[in-house]
Amino acid sequence: MRRFGLLGVLLAALPGAGCLIPPSPLLTIHAQLRSDSATPPAAPVRLAMVWVPSWFGTAEGRPPVVSDVSEVAYNGALPLDVVFELHHPPPEAAMVDMAGSGGKGKEAYGVLVAFEDRNGNRTLDLGTSSAPSPDRIIGVSEGDPSLPPPLHHTFVAYYDGTPGQDDVLWTFQLKTGYTLFEGHSDYGLRLAPQGTVAGVELTNTDALQIYGCAEMDQTWYLQVACGIDPYAGDYRIFGAVNEWKESLFWVEDGRGPRSDATVVLDGSPLPYDAQSGTYDGARPAAGAHTLQVDVPGHPTELISVSVPAPVQLTTPIPATVPMGTRLTVAWSDDPAIELYDVLIYDQDSRYIFHENFNENSFTTEPITRGGNVAVRVLGLGPLAFGTQGHWVRAVSRAAGTIVVE
Repeated sequence: MRRFGLLGVLLAALPGAGCLIPPSPLLTIHAQLRSDSATPPAAPVRLAMVWVPSWFGTAEGRPPVVSDVSEVAYNGALPLDVVFELHHPPPEAAMVDMAGSGGKGKEAYGVLVAFEDRNGNRTLDLGTSSAPSPDRIIGVSEGDPSLPPPLHHTFVAYYDGTPGQDDVLWTFQLKTGYTLFEGHSDYGLRLAPQGTVAGVELTNTDALQIYGCAEMDQTWYLQVACGIDPYAGDYRIFGAVNEWKESLFWVEDGRGPRSDATVVLDGSPLPYDAQSGTYDGARPAAGAHTLQVDVPGHPTELISVSVPAPVQLTTPIPATVPMGTRLTVAWSDDPAIELYDVLIYDQDSRYIFHENFNENSFTTEPITRGGNVAVRVLGLGPLAFGTQGHWVRAVSRAAGTIVVE
């Protein structure tokens, strides 16, 4: 039976009462449909959760699964605030066995999708290479892959069991149930705080239709499927210009990694490492840098990047602390920093504290894990755009290690 989260039409019997009541939602997502386009979407507009098993990297070839479709009370005006509810665990077909990443149980990853129900059957019909979907996807909570990333984007994870250390979300140590995640542009991920509004930009591009393709496989990033190019014929530069370590870049298009690109940082060509698929460079100092990327079939891209200075701590990171300490760390605010990504994790790479914010200090809860604890304060500069519209980010940091006794 199809589940309709927003309308609450999936009802449960109240024992002994002889009446029906809506079941309590396991996750409520407050979302906002937005658009910069002068052309409003056609009605009816519906929301759906699209689960992508291959995202975890251990379910290659598994097709997406659609669930929890609901109609939006859309009157032609945007932005529009909506509520989307998940009343049950994801469909079994969406669940991935965590044994592939060293864990026990099952997990699922999903994105909220807005679509025009053009055939009026109240669901999102997935297309194939031979039979395109009759519906049209007009926005997703994860952002349009053919456009620059939104400042914030969201996705949903569901866990039922214990993740292994190779799980992509291992560091968060998620408990059974739903979790809403919020990503910051192209760098930084956190548990969405209470009150988060999941933005769904209605960009309505052809590239968005990849989320309605039954042949979509996200094991190795997004690639062409159902004849849909997620990058609209362009390529993407993944990676960052890091102040504290060598810079690494991946160059990929809808067909996969591009090993034939030429990547030059400050006049020095970066060698391509076939094993990792990266173009590796030397550690750049803080200040101005120039990145040049030449991909056959595309114009030369020139990106001017300003690397922020190392984050300056105003409270020292202690060498040792007793068990139960509430650790406070503070630093000088830098106007060149868009966001601070703060990570404290134990020797098993499990988060003790993690936040993305514009503050310049934090205090943890009592630390109850002994051994080595890493402290990282990353300063994320704003996206640097090039002459052809591609982008990279510069990142600085302060770091230390504490022994918890």
